[in-house]
Formats: sequence, C-alpha cells, structure tokens
Amino acid sequence: MEAFRRNIEYARKMVRAGRSLATFQSPVFDIGDFYRAAWAQAVSGIDHWFHE
Repeated sequence: MEAFRRNIEYARKMVRAGRSLATFQSPVFDIGDFYRAAWAQAVSGIDHWFHE
C-alpha cells in the first residue's frame, strides 16, 4: 500500500507542476504532457498495487 501512496503522490506532483507551468503559456513544451504523465503514473500505481 505504501508503494501505491508514493505513486499517487508522484502523480499529484506532476499535476501541480502542470498547473504551475500553465500560467507561462510556453510554446516550447506542451503542458498537457504533465497531465498525461500523471494519468499514466496513477494507472500504473493502481495496476502495480492490484497485482501485488
């Protein structure tokens, strides 16, 4: 369960990073990548927890 909590917290940090960087409207990188990575991290964490 602790590994699951760490994975979810990491995903939350990625969402917070995306929100923080969204105010800059940078054309260099896509802020949506942070949200997609957070989603993938959360799903991976759930999958790992389920199979363990």
